Amino acid sequence: MVCADGFVRRVHLILAAYVANFPKQCLVACNKESHCPCCLVESQNCGDLEECACRSMVDTLKTLWQKQRNKQSRKFDKEGLCPVFEPFWKDLPYTNIFICITPNILHQLHKGIFHDHLMQWCLGVLGKKEMDARFQAMT
Repeated sequence: MVCADGFVRRVHLILAAYVANFPKQCLVACNKESHCPCCLVESQNCGDLEECACRSMVDTLKTLWQKQRNKQSRKFDKEGLCPVFEPFWKDLPYTNIFICITPNILHQLHKGIFHDHLMQWCLGVLGKKEMDARFQAMT
């Protein structure tokens, strides 16, 4: 790369964060949208407070490779993987794509947490009319 001082230097880029919306996170993680792109929680247990294992790049690549070779893999289906056999991150050094994925602030935090959960809870407690009155009173 050409640096600010005009000299050309060898640069080794490291992927540290991957910011995307949920469908793209799942595509990058090679899994279905009904599963978590970061951990191995089963789809019916998403949202529970139980701790579960993180996805592993080595295990995921091995499972994808086995699925590509023999077309049947119980682990492939259990982990909710999709047939993306050459993910862009497979040869990136010093990178764990499953740790790099960050929440999308608008969709996953604001809309997912505030609007879908907290807002609905507040509406159930206060009622729509009182909630509107409180929002109108704010500067």
